[in-house]
Amino acid sequence: MALLKGKKKANRRNEKVRTWRVPVREIVLVTVFVGALTLLSWGGMRVMDPTVMPVKYVEVSGELHHVTAAQIRDKVKRVLEGNFFTANTAVIRRAVTALPWVMSASINRVWPDTLSLSVVEQRPVARWGEDAMVNMAGEVFHAEMGDAEKALPVLQGPADDALAVVRHYETAIADLGKLNVVVQRLSLDERHAWRVNLNNGVSLVLGRQEYDTRLARFSDVYARVLEPRADHIDSVDMRYSNGFAVRWRSSPSA
Repeated sequence: MALLKGKKKANRRNEKVRTWRVPVREIVLVTVFVGALTLLSWGGMRVMDPTVMPVKYVEVSGELHHVTAAQIRDKVKRVLEGNFFTANTAVIRRAVTALPWVMSASINRVWPDTLSLSVVEQRPVARWGEDAMVNMAGEVFHAEMGDAEKALPVLQGPADDALAVVRHYETAIADLGKLNVVVQRLSLDERHAWRVNLNNGVSLVLGRQEYDTRLARFSDVYARVLEPRADHIDSVDMRYSNGFAVRWRSSPSA
């Protein structure tokens, strides 16, 4: 019985020793963790402060003809908020691409105080209707036209078909390029029928089907038969499977 009591007392002394042991490693880890959080919190507040690391310069690059770097910088300054780290590049990009002659813009941060903008300007391939223009990607845009833009050929059709109209215009240029004519207007009507107007006054009716085939056949026929009589032709209808029809403005000479 005395032996058992001695063991119990020894166990109680061991328990007391274990209870009062100081966990130094855990305390150090907790201290480091709290310190890191405090530092990050302080750094985050500093980064969010617009007076810390402000954007001082806006660089603009790109081949620009209708919009100036000064106009782009002015647009950026109007929407710029925050500092080098917090400036919202998505907001800036939307503001810059809202300029009529700007097609796209990419933005990079250049340490320590500069935003670098690479701007791509619109390159119209033709006018779209009477008051708009269209680029090679079939994107219709509105911008002030100079003499060069007013002299562009006119494409016309439903807005949803703008890309198809541009692609058909490219085909027309390729097929008719070897002839002494220029496409002045290409139109797609509400029935999805195609018509091409040439600079010599000839109107080419292609209809809704076999656009490429009919255009190539006209190119061949025009070079061999119609070109000498072009001054007298009002329109050429290529919607026939084995021929074509000519509407004359005046009777050609024999």
